[in-house]
Amino acid sequence: MEKNILVVDDDSYKLGHIVRALNNDFDNPNIIAASSRNDGLLKMIKCPNIDLIILDWNFPINEGGLPEYDMGEEFLCMMEHLNINIDVIICSSQEVETYHKNVIGTILYNPMQELSFKSVIGRSR
Repeated sequence: MEKNILVVDDDSYKLGHIVRALNNDFDNPNIIAASSRNDGLLKMIKCPNIDLIILDWNFPINEGGLPEYDMGEEFLCMMEHLNINIDVIICSSQEVETYHKNVIGTILYNPMQELSFKSVIGRSR
């Protein structure tokens, strides 16, 4: 079964790394990319069949803007406010601690290490 995965990250290099990992972890995933909070929220609302969200922690509000600190936290709060229940994996180069109900795990991103979501995916609700 094809998974629909929304990736919200403004770093194109990291996005490529995430896409390669998702292609290794899933059979033919449908990956939807967003590089800002507003773009991610819009795509999440317009695509009601999203199965999983890979979320950075610091990214811009709008396309082409400067990254905002803790924008991932704001994104998760907006999901709760809109009553959207989609599993989320935080993938950030900074340590993140959050207790939102949609977060099934976090991955500390290191561009020098192999990336895989398999260990976290097993925790999905």
